[in-house]
Amino acid sequence: MNITYQNFRSLILDAADCENEEQYVAEAGSSVYADMDAAEIVTLLHRIWLCHTGGLAALRKALGLSRAELSREYGIPIRTLENWDAGVADPPKYVLDLIAFALLSDLDKK
Repeated sequence: MNITYQNFRSLILDAADCENEEQYVAEAGSSVYADMDAAEIVTLLHRIWLCHTGGLAALRKALGLSRAELSREYGIPIRTLENWDAGVADPPKYVLDLIAFALLSDLDKK
């Protein structure tokens, strides 16, 4: 899933305008790259929707990453991830977006 940060941001903003994931996929699906097949588009939009609704914890779990793996890979202290997951603190929106974009971009490399 090769996507630019500008496209990612646009898709995140589109998610905010939708009431549910089904509406989001239907409306945003046509704005995704034409070179992606339908399954890739749905997977990408599902992961972006997870990030929009459930934050980093939901996306991390969907990708099968533990806090320790995320911490090691991106240099985020485990205690910070624990606080974000527990709702004790929230990451700034731009930080969440950058981490989510990095996670989704790194999937292409694995």
